[in-house]
Amino acid sequence: MELWFKYRILLPLLSFLPQTVAYRLASFFARFINQQHLADTAVIKQQMQMVFKNKNPIDIESDSDYFSGLIEREALDTFFLEPCKRLRKLISL
Repeated sequence: MELWFKYRILLPLLSFLPQTVAYRLASFFARFINQQHLADTAVIKQQMQMVFKNKNPIDIESDSDYFSGLIEREALDTFFLEPCKRLRKLISL
């Protein structure tokens, strides 16, 4: 249900908003998802701590949040680019 909502409703709707607003909402959605999947978030933080051994837990927490938001913003980018694909077809005609 969550993926269906994300890819069929949320991201297509966000792509009609100005990019700055859409990106902020996508980042907010990432924080919401993190709260729903605490076990997955804990694994990501643990793996980050293994890779970045010198970072303190506060920085790992911040980087983990940023990473989650980045994933959602990247998915949103694909919806921003969708109208460009249609425009390329028109230009090539």
